[in-house]
Amino acid sequence: MSPPAKAGKTPQSLFFVAREESRGKERIRPWWEALEGGVKECYSLAWGQFYAIIDRNLSSAFHKPSHAAAPRLSIVVQGFIRNLDELRRKYGPRGSGPAGLDAVARCYRARGSDFLGELDGQFILTIVDEERDSVVFARDRFGFATAYYAVCDDCAVFSSNIKDILELFPELREVNRDAIGEYLLFNQVAGTGTMFSRIYQLEPGAVAVVRGGRVDAVSKVWGPRFTPRETTPDAAVRKVERVIREEVREEYAATSSTTGLLLSGGVDSSVLCGLLCEDTRSPRLATFSVGFPGYERDETAYFTFVSEKYRTDQTTLEVNNELYAANLTRAIGHMEEPLPSTNAIPVMLVCEEAARKGYDVIIDGEGCDSIMSGDLAPAEVGAMISRGVTHADRERLKCTRLENDPRTVRACLSPGMSLVVSERDRILREEVDERDADSFKYQQICYYLRTGLHRTIKRSARMCAVAGLEVRSPFFSKRVSDILFSLPYDVSNHSGVEKYPVVAIASRIYGDAFARREKIGFSVPNRRWFREDRGLGRYRAMLLEERTVGRSFYDGDSLRKALRWRLEDDAAPLDYLLWSVLNIEIWMRLFIEREQL
Repeated sequence: MSPPAKAGKTPQSLFFVAREESRGKERIRPWWEALEGGVKECYSLAWGQFYAIIDRNLSSAFHKPSHAAAPRLSIVVQGFIRNLDELRRKYGPRGSGPAGLDAVARCYRARGSDFLGELDGQFILTIVDEERDSVVFARDRFGFATAYYAVCDDCAVFSSNIKDILELFPELREVNRDAIGEYLLFNQVAGTGTMFSRIYQLEPGAVAVVRGGRVDAVSKVWGPRFTPRETTPDAAVRKVERVIREEVREEYAATSSTTGLLLSGGVDSSVLCGLLCEDTRSPRLATFSVGFPGYERDETAYFTFVSEKYRTDQTTLEVNNELYAANLTRAIGHMEEPLPSTNAIPVMLVCEEAARKGYDVIIDGEGCDSIMSGDLAPAEVGAMISRGVTHADRERLKCTRLENDPRTVRACLSPGMSLVVSERDRILREEVDERDADSFKYQQICYYLRTGLHRTIKRSARMCAVAGLEVRSPFFSKRVSDILFSLPYDVSNHSGVEKYPVVAIASRIYGDAFARREKIGFSVPNRRWFREDRGLGRYRAMLLEERTVGRSFYDGDSLRKALRWRLEDDAAPLDYLLWSVLNIEIWMRLFIEREQL
């Protein structure tokens, strides 16, 4: 593959220029310096190979790239690193590098690729290391910042966005057929896979090292480390409350006038709201919520109760079928893949409402369930532990978060298609190898963190970024997550109550009836909306047209029958098949066939 043509390519699309000729000598130059020098090309040659580390920010939600210069070393970070002060104390006083990234440089020099485990924040980070003739590409531990790469004939290309990779290399616009079945099963693709056959995702907490135009190594250098410490449930509640309170206070203090809270009405966001508002130093908190009028699972009553208790500056956006459907294609376009959940669109819309009111940071309660209990109910895990974990149990773990029945998916795929979930097999095997058999309850947390969680995080980050907002999730900070990982599983889920410490905090603030109610989740009445003549109902024609069901990876007759049944019969299962197929079809038309929808 040759470097892209210079004509029509703008330097603004570059995240970093690796090398360039300067008065007969090669040296590293970041793109903003190259712009000042009048450089017009959007690529450069490095060690005889083409490197493009590119990024066109979705919005101003991401900070402008910061860079630090050290001898024969250059660092670029997109996003933010929370613990720069801690790194300065550990690795020496502040130097001359902007944004304190000199401390990151010294950390990297001291620890090599293991440096990533010491960083706390939401970022992708690129290091050009001349001494080692390498480029290091790293992603934060939980995966807030997306990181993609492709390996071509004579180059390695990296970006936080797939669109920019495709702009440089349109020949990579190939569908990953193995991902079709996995998305139909889980509404997401796990591990390093994407919906594109030759574009990969760097896993959260992973580092890629590039040498000689090739990805020399990709290693996962950070993963949850469970260090259970003996404690009582009451002591755990006090400890968790203290650290969450400190975290949200610090997140909010610096930008209180432009920071709001996404208040879903669930326990986690309600706890964050309560702890923020109990701090008398905080000004009146702005809260943003989504309601679904007439839907029995609407949580308006709960977030209204919380807002009125603390007299927050509340904004409620009511989402109906028309508004939802009108923004479906736009959301898929920004996500760059079929949506992982139906609530991505309401998140995008409420963030846009916050942006219109002048806010640029949103705090949300994402992640508490995942970190404290994984995705199996504590009672189910307890039953597996008591009788001994079997191979069937591990297979069941692999199939948590199934959104559609495997038999249905199998029937709807063409005979030549397989339900390949090799990345999930790999991740599960690695977790089993790393943790003892009696730590199955931790395996299930780690498995979900590595397979499903970062796609959910991407939903929050991308949908906020559409509106120009940055999302902050306190449960994913190093300080909070380390405390939660230190709790024995039976304390985190005491007496079968999932995420017991947070539920106990909610009980203190709002009462048991609020805190211990049945979990509703941020659900959307999409099944009902598909049957209406407006909104999602207008997509019925697309779902059933020959172009959709006739795709080579489907069994057309079986798929058409399955879709008609769900559109017309009340006895049809309450699964996500309509949603999943529609997302794949819109994605195919946008990204593979390049249609304007």
